[in-house]
Amino acid sequence: MREFPIGAIRQHFTKSLNRLAGVDFRWPNEAELDALEAFQRSLGRHADLSLPLPLKDPMAKLGQAIYLDDALGKCNLCHANAGATAAFSHFPLGSNENFNTGVENLPHHPARQVDPNMPRDGGFGRTPNGDRRGGFGNGTFNTPPLIEAAATGPFFHNNAVHTLEDAVNFYNSETFNNSPSGSRVRIELTPTQVRAVAAFLRVMNAQENIRSAIEKAKIAKQAGGGHQEERSLRIARAEIGHAIRVLEAGKLHASAVMPLKIARALLATASLVPSGPIRATLITLAVHQQEVARRHLVD
Repeated sequence: MREFPIGAIRQHFTKSLNRLAGVDFRWPNEAELDALEAFQRSLGRHADLSLPLPLKDPMAKLGQAIYLDDALGKCNLCHANAGATAAFSHFPLGSNENFNTGVENLPHHPARQVDPNMPRDGGFGRTPNGDRRGGFGNGTFNTPPLIEAAATGPFFHNNAVHTLEDAVNFYNSETFNNSPSGSRVRIELTPTQVRAVAAFLRVMNAQENIRSAIEKAKIAKQAGGGHQEERSLRIARAEIGHAIRVLEAGKLHASAVMPLKIARALLATASLVPSGPIRATLITLAVHQQEVARRHLVD
């Protein structure tokens, strides 16, 4: 985690493409690295997801099976437990590797429809990539986590596709399968299997949103007023909104979407009343509605 900001500073916070330390940027000191590490550790999940999930939707359940099948979907090879680790034994490091998936070679990259001469995003490294349009890097990018991927479109570092289903289908394409990484793990899925994997990712995303929203709502209820209470309520509403959007976009679990909308409305109302018994009651009701929604997703 200390290496991450160092790489980000050299890549993104530099005054010129020369990237000379002390001229174009400065390295963070130990105190700054300590602070950045502490901040990152305070964010997001504090426990790893454990697959498989006891899913109720048949299409999502099929998608999870494909995801975990190392001979079919092969997703779990690089995204073990939907995280950001590469556990595939054929990779020399075994974890947190960088990969060249060929996404910069997509034949209809949206940005290049506007500017065909746009330089390639070369990923890691500073070596010129030799492309006529210019650019630096070895073509590799770090493996991202997928637990909340459904809510992060447009997808890939270059915003190459806009739907989750298209993002899954990229790994089913010749562009990926002809890439340095794809040549090692060729993937061939039917259109139905692509939709199933996307459905699994959507339900998993919604499940995580609900978990986080309930956690934040309970923190708000216990905060006893002040900034933390208001901030926790805002985050809880936002998490519920993400869950609603990813499920509705995939036409999944309408029976869960309705209690989620009720929960969001209850939290919005709670934000309008002073901290106290009425707000606490509204938060309790919102948590109950989220638990109802979650029971529609998993056993």
